Amino acid sequence: MPIPVQSEAWESGDEPGTLKANALRFLVEHAGEAYTLDELADALVGATFAEQRERRERRERAPKAVADGRGVGSELGDVLTSRFARDYLKREVVELSRDGHIEARNVDAAAVDAEYADRGTVGVYAYLSD
Repeated sequence: MPIPVQSEAWESGDEPGTLKANALRFLVEHAGEAYTLDELADALVGATFAEQRERRERRERAPKAVADGRGVGSELGDVLTSRFARDYLKREVVELSRDGHIEARNVDAAAVDAEYADRGTVGVYAYLSD
């Protein structure tokens, strides 16, 4: 149901934040630190890359067992949702970088995280204060 723009609800409402503004705010608040897209997605859009990594590590440490298939659909949903969110976020941070608001670098992947080591380099994003 629409509300009148002369109403108290409209007048006292806040302007909604955009993902781009939230990404910039996060990087400004964490100036001097560079983040991968996965890390930004976990922090900003509720992606589950850190949880997915933990699950993979647990599976690698656990004794091999016959998979029963339980939870696979849920895990796949997390993976897909996280990847879609990361792709949308990437467009926003690339634009922030292109417009000069933040810095982007491709750095040695092993310096960021061992999981990325086989990729050669990985993109990271940071706000560099003057």
